[in-house]
Amino acid sequence: MALKNIPFFKKLKGFTLTEILVAVLILGIVGGSVLMLGHTYIKHFEQANEITVAKDRATMVLTYLEKRVLHTGQGMNVSADEFEAAFDGLWEHQDFKSFKDIKDRRWQRPIQKPKPPGSLEPYSESEELLVAYAVPTGTYTTGSKQVVPSTGEEVDISDEPAHIEGGDAKVTKGWVVFSTLPVPFFVTKDIPPVSGGKTTITILARPLPQGGSKPWPVRANDELHYVRFMEARVEDGLFKVRDLAISNIKSGLQPIVEGILDCRFRLDKNGLLAVSILARGNKKYSRFISPVEVPHWGTVKDNEWRKYQLVALTRGWRVRNWRPE
Repeated sequence: MALKNIPFFKKLKGFTLTEILVAVLILGIVGGSVLMLGHTYIKHFEQANEITVAKDRATMVLTYLEKRVLHTGQGMNVSADEFEAAFDGLWEHQDFKSFKDIKDRRWQRPIQKPKPPGSLEPYSESEELLVAYAVPTGTYTTGSKQVVPSTGEEVDISDEPAHIEGGDAKVTKGWVVFSTLPVPFFVTKDIPPVSGGKTTITILARPLPQGGSKPWPVRANDELHYVRFMEARVEDGLFKVRDLAISNIKSGLQPIVEGILDCRFRLDKNGLLAVSILARGNKKYSRFISPVEVPHWGTVKDNEWRKYQLVALTRGWRVRNWRPE
């Protein structure tokens, strides 16, 4: 028996063409809205991800610099002419000879760039950071000693620190500082192995123009620090750093963080160093998606940068042992 002859099925009616067209229209509107919402969500997710990438890059640079800036000048709190004299011998390294804009290729202060602001300037600014800083060794003096300038003295220490090369004043590995003293010391010879729970380090202080032959009191339980000189700047979209005179070989800038477009270093009269970093995301768009004026930065140098998501972060630290000129 055919279904159409059954009374129940005789009462059923099919959809009219108008009903089908209305249903298709509603389905199209709903489907289009869903697709539009999905596209908007994906677009916003991509944008948020690119901003996060840029923020992470800027944060990595600031984190890298933080410890170095906080220890800048530690154990080197001397005047400009004394700073140059205190590291006599180190300036002969070829790394320092590359700074043609520095008088006699010798630094005059722990922060060589940015230079101290003038009397009428609220701050000075540079795109390059040149600092001398201290690195804790975890090794402490076990006794006290008076160190007379130009005279090598043996000082007892608790351990044999790595990364010290005695006898070569032209490399930073041949220099150390102490937390409680304002002058660096040249390590005149290699440190012998630990014996009986201690060893000795033979150090010498350079005579200073204003210090004469006054001895420097090295106290017990004072921590020994390495000395490092650093150059930092942005080059070819990379944040790069160079450890100056770390060995007898000429050093080169090493990439630390990619996606960094620009940086600013500002130093005020109170020793506050502010570091601003302009970073980008990964994706380069075909159109401008960032404004000409980036918040917390200002006008960007290159319009091509605006095809990336841009983020600017700033952080400031007060330089330890700041000595205004």
